[in-house]
Amino acid sequence: MQRVLCQVCSDTMKDDPEGVLWLMGTDEYEQDPWPAPIDTPHPPICLPCAELSIRACPFPRTQYTALRVTRYHLSAVYGALHQPGLLGPEPIDVCSVALDDPRARWMQASQLLTRLTEYRVVDLDAEIGAYRKERRRR
Repeated sequence: MQRVLCQVCSDTMKDDPEGVLWLMGTDEYEQDPWPAPIDTPHPPICLPCAELSIRACPFPRTQYTALRVTRYHLSAVYGALHQPGLLGPEPIDVCSVALDDPRARWMQASQLLTRLTEYRVVDLDAEIGAYRKERRRR
């Protein structure tokens, strides 16, 4: 997440003036008011891997939304929140906590969250078609 690598092949995401590609579960981006900032545990994905994912994985095949994101930053951690106890830290909740929240030091984090603040929904099939056409030209 910190190095903005593809979630499938771990390749560095190329600078694209259209933005970095993210595949989201449909319910993740349907927020009110829309478009609202999205906190996601999912890393971005490169276009070739996105094509593979929507063809091979059962969930993304039917329930995804493709976003081109131009503004994002690491925002929070998700995991088990603890508090001081007599015998050491005691778990009190499973939640997400902003990185600048003082409680973050009491988190046993399992996921790092990225906040997507500027994005637009894109037609992934059209992008895949353009990508294939460009590859054939080379």
